[in-house]
Amino acid sequence: MPQSHILGAIYLTTNYVVFITRFLVALLHVTEHRRLFKPALVFEGIGVFEVGLAVFLGRLDSLAERILICEQPFASMDREALVEVLRSRLKPVKRGHDRKKTCPNI
Repeated sequence: MPQSHILGAIYLTTNYVVFITRFLVALLHVTEHRRLFKPALVFEGIGVFEVGLAVFLGRLDSLAERILICEQPFASMDREALVEVLRSRLKPVKRGHDRKKTCPNI
C-alpha cells in the first residue's frame, strides 16, 4: 500500500474521531446545563413566514395568541406576559460588532 493511502486513512480516522469527540462534548454540555436554556416557543396554526411577518410588523400580540402552551412557565402567564416574553427574546442585533470576540471558533 502506498504511503499516501496510509496517510489518507490516518487523516480520515483522526478527523472522524475529532468530530465525534466534539459532538459528544457538546451533547454532554447541553444535557448538563439544561436549566440554562430557555423553553421553546411553539406557535400553532401558522408557519415560519407568518411568524417572521408578524415580528417585522410588530404584531407580537397576535403571535401571543398563537403560542402553544407546552411547558409550565407559559401556562401561568396571561397574554400581556407572553408579549413581554416575546419582546425580551427579540432584541435588536448590534451592527459593527467584532465577531471574533463573541465567536471564538471562527
